[in-house]
Amino acid sequence: IDGFTVTGLRASITAQGPFINDDLAICSGGTLGLTANANRPISGVTWSSTQQIPCTNCNPTSLIPGDSAFYQLIVMDEKQCLDSASIFIPVNNFFGEIVIDAELLNDRNGICFGDEVSLGLLIEPAAESILWESSQEIDCLDCEDIVVRPISDDVYGVVIDHINGCRSELSTSFKVNRKRCTQYIPNAFSPNGDGINDRFTVPSTRAGVQIVSMAIHDRYGGQFYHEENTSFTDATRGWDGTVRGKN
Repeated sequence: IDGFTVTGLRASITAQGPFINDDLAICSGGTLGLTANANRPISGVTWSSTQQIPCTNCNPTSLIPGDSAFYQLIVMDEKQCLDSASIFIPVNNFFGEIVIDAELLNDRNGICFGDEVSLGLLIEPAAESILWESSQEIDCLDCEDIVVRPISDDVYGVVIDHINGCRSELSTSFKVNRKRCTQYIPNAFSPNGDGINDRFTVPSTRAGVQIVSMAIHDRYGGQFYHEENTSFTDATRGWDGTVRGKN
């Protein structure tokens, strides 16, 4: 016999997943698959990591990693020879949340017909792109903060591509009171200068709502007061009781 060659058991790991770069980085919440390989038939495997692996003796195995970590593998062949391998999988964490201007929302997440609602985003890390989606008009499809005016029940969704390659897909829904919310209109006021009910106004505690137009006429149809596009919170608005400057 001139000689012989002894080939030892050699183990390796193949990773599968929605990787976002050549470093095998995966977004948090993504499923990571791990497969044990060897140069000889495998009779058993053992996986270990600081991350929880649901099946440590499966080949392949899978998990949803919560953080960056090393994964260690021990492989045994049919002759009970052992070898080991390891692989590092970085995890890119990200966060996205829709923040709603809650002043207009009631306990049923409903708003009054015609109300404006501000929607903002909490994003980490920063966004590379933003795209809002709805069946109704949106004033700015790629803005971080938007104002919407739902006229019917609807869902507003947004897709955020983060600068680390991860994606957030979020949504929120609104129920709209099509009959309009009840608006109290007073039938008397006292313009006597005492600072109490001196002006005829339509009060409201609903933020973001404006009076589009309000007019007061005499019994013959003549108009002696008019205002438009005024805020309910404007203390100077309302009829002061005078007609053409006279009491």
